[in-house]
Amino acid sequence: MPAGTKSHILLILGSSGNIGTSLLQNVDELLNKYKHIYCIDININGAIPDSRSTSLSFIEADAVHTEYFQHLPVSCDLFKLDALNLIAHDYPVTSLGLSDKFNSPFQLSTQQYIASLGVTAGSSYNLIRQIQMYNFIDPSIWLIGSIYNQILPDPFLYSDNSSVYKPIAYSSGKYAQLPLRDQAARFFAPTGGRCNSLSFGGIKSSQDHEFNTAASALLEGLLIFPK
Repeated sequence: MPAGTKSHILLILGSSGNIGTSLLQNVDELLNKYKHIYCIDININGAIPDSRSTSLSFIEADAVHTEYFQHLPVSCDLFKLDALNLIAHDYPVTSLGLSDKFNSPFQLSTQQYIASLGVTAGSSYNLIRQIQMYNFIDPSIWLIGSIYNQILPDPFLYSDNSSVYKPIAYSSGKYAQLPLRDQAARFFAPTGGRCNSLSFGGIKSSQDHEFNTAASALLEGLLIFPK
């Protein structure tokens, strides 16, 4: 981005809202960096912070199936677009963590599995597709990934005897983002565009003490400290 210019940022917000809410809580700081912020699919838990600026726009839309770009004053000749996709269908997580009824990673129905992939990978595909349709030749696209697209969730996190599993649907959906990322990066690269993945690792929310203790122990075991 040329010095002295501000791009527009498009935030695709999911239903969990943990990351999206944090971003919106820092909206004044973000608006100092971006000319305008568009928020799509505002279906987050908790109150949306009030904005004192007209440079923040909320647009209700289905981030998987709607061509929400038609609601934006978009023109590739007028501004550069940075897009951040925060949507995923993490099936099924409650305020206390994972439900304890899943004694197999394959216990979801086929319809639930497909629905999870459709939201997680479908939102990424729809975003990239619309950027291409509207001829943004040099976008910056960030797909929020997960460590679980490379490693499997450890049952140790969900039960003392490793008998409770996180369904494989979430990992499958995040893994499906990888070819989307690689193809978009290759497709937009000749004109200056880019597409990357970003993983925050774990997001601390309202998980119970046992889950947080197990997650901390597991993380310490995975870290390799230099001598």
